[in-house]
Amino acid sequence: MTSGAGSKTQRIFLSSTCLDLEDLRSGLKESLEEMGYQVWGSEFPDFPVDSNLHSHDNCLRNVERADQYVLIINDRYGALYDGSAYPKRPLREDPERAISITWYEYLRAVELRKPIRILVRERIWDQRRAFQATRKAGADLDLPAELFDFLEFVCHQERANWINHFRDFPEAKNILT
Repeated sequence: MTSGAGSKTQRIFLSSTCLDLEDLRSGLKESLEEMGYQVWGSEFPDFPVDSNLHSHDNCLRNVERADQYVLIINDRYGALYDGSAYPKRPLREDPERAISITWYEYLRAVELRKPIRILVRERIWDQRRAFQATRKAGADLDLPAELFDFLEFVCHQERANWINHFRDFPEAKNILT
């Protein structure tokens, strides 16, 4: 992670699906906080919340308030953005498509030119090309197609597209610390 100038504590927004990554997110939060960062993850009690906002809008607001952004991609796509404080966010490439809250968080971080670190579970990265071939052949898919669409979107950005692969918590921690 990059440290900022001055003595201000750097705030890191931890973005991913939550239910499948509880242990990883908890471990990364603890490790980064031991290094002096303030880590925001939506499932933690210290996550800043405005009770007048939808949970998804709280997440987007905190991406804006954070100094750094960490995206973790595993095997779930997550919920579609369902807030109301921000516009529903179709993609330029596919204006009919709604996107997940995690995808929207990533877009905000890119737009705001936040320092971004991206971690992708190695087995998901390894399945990427096979998934594309299977999809083109019309075969049934074990993982959500949207997950791989999001990963492809991230890979093809002009900036903030450096992807780190990890197998487990020690590797993820080593990448970020």
